[in-house]
Amino acid sequence: MRKILLILITFSIQLKLSAQEWETVAFMPMNFEVTQIHVADEQNIVVASEYYKLLQWKGEEWNTIGDFENGFAIPHFFYLDDDNIYATKNDYLNGNDENYNYIAHWNGSEWSNAHDLNVSKPINKIHVINHNEIYAVGEFTLPGYNWKPVAKYSDGNWSVVGIGDSQAGSYSTYSSLWVNNENDIYTTSGYSDAGVIRIKHWNGENWHVFYHYQLDEAERLSQPVPGENGSVYAFGYKVSTGESCITRWNGEFWEILGNIEEELNTHTSAFNSRIIFKYVSENEIYAVGGKLRDATTNKFKVAKWDGESWSELGNIDANSTISSLEIYNGYLYVSGSFTEAFDGMNRTLIKRYKIGETLEQFEVQATVNPEEAGSIVGNGTYLQGETVSLEAIANPNYIFENWTENDEIVSENEVYEFEINSNRNLVANFTYDLSVNDFDISNINFYPNPTKDILYFDNPNSIEFDVVIYDLNGKLILQKEMNSSKVSKLNISHLNKGNYLLNIISNGKIISSKKWIKN
Repeated sequence: MRKILLILITFSIQLKLSAQEWETVAFMPMNFEVTQIHVADEQNIVVASEYYKLLQWKGEEWNTIGDFENGFAIPHFFYLDDDNIYATKNDYLNGNDENYNYIAHWNGSEWSNAHDLNVSKPINKIHVINHNEIYAVGEFTLPGYNWKPVAKYSDGNWSVVGIGDSQAGSYSTYSSLWVNNENDIYTTSGYSDAGVIRIKHWNGENWHVFYHYQLDEAERLSQPVPGENGSVYAFGYKVSTGESCITRWNGEFWEILGNIEEELNTHTSAFNSRIIFKYVSENEIYAVGGKLRDATTNKFKVAKWDGESWSELGNIDANSTISSLEIYNGYLYVSGSFTEAFDGMNRTLIKRYKIGETLEQFEVQATVNPEEAGSIVGNGTYLQGETVSLEAIANPNYIFENWTENDEIVSENEVYEFEINSNRNLVANFTYDLSVNDFDISNINFYPNPTKDILYFDNPNSIEFDVVIYDLNGKLILQKEMNSSKVSKLNISHLNKGNYLLNIISNGKIISSKKWIKN
């Protein structure tokens, strides 16, 4: 990560603060809008900014995440852990086969193209279940399908969710996506130029559109979030007045939640401005956005729905729009384009407000054995009682075997899920796939073969490499870091007689794999 500015935040978390106070968490490096915020833990926050970049805060400073930068559109990202971040890479409004938009993946050290969606039109939103199950919506289409789909990546291919269903595609631009699992997906459907944008649901068999032509109180819907007892919440506009609102599908029609204009004294100039909300329960919803501008002070508010009415949450008095929010461990975090003075200039910032119980936090630390065999998704900090999902991903020529903790097998599934109530230290174990034929893309040769005591390695390019030896059951027998000398040697006299597999690894990649006999 490239450090762009060191900003020391000289505040301590005061757990005894009044519940009516907003805390400043961090000031941004400059004055720009934060459009998305993810709180991994109190000392680890990732944001997307209007300058098309992704930034990460680690408690004392902001850093860019690699060299990521979009050409024209604010990125939408999905965070799994620090070594697995996915983001929409939109550089083209109208691309082609050579200049295209795609989903980028950060592996902790570099960005790459994740699974080659490669579309000419922008990708607006993504949802990542794991590295082999990704969903995307936007302005793009897929080959052989003329409508804008919910695209799904699985088993090496991109496909249309529910293809063949008349409601599978949309004429209008997709910007909303909520995925619980492959059989529980919410998004928008309709024709934007006609103002008929509704919410639809995929149940694994068909798409169902929620609407009642005569009774619906809201239209032009987006941001669907499933609630309790079959309800769905969304942002929309009142059929009667065109004012923006939060609305709920009650099983029969879309009804408006309260009267934001009266209950929050909103400014008439913001009558149809956007609202962004976070659903907790039917009696606890938080909202921000341009709509929540006070008619008297012109300041922007954070609002809470309690099941009956809207009220202001604290007194944040923001001087510009609050456009992003996140809930983590009993706090509501917000950011946007509002600023406060810091270090001689006005800067955008992140604030938080205590809304619930603070839970104990635990660490999950998982490693790979052998370390070159694969990678892990899911390391990080979790709250007590939270469900952890660890995924073991095998590199080419390796096979996942099991998860162990303290040398005890705890799972033989690549995806290991558990409820966390203590710190966990796990190992993902892999074996070498012995069905793979010998190959060699290096200039390193070893000899003699067979051999009894000493193996010699010719290394004409003087590269650094490791030698990894397995038995024919795939068990790791020996791993040795070699120097970059043009000729080096390895004592193998202590090994039992038999057949082995010898891998040469450089920069984390296998560059040679050959059978070898020990006399």
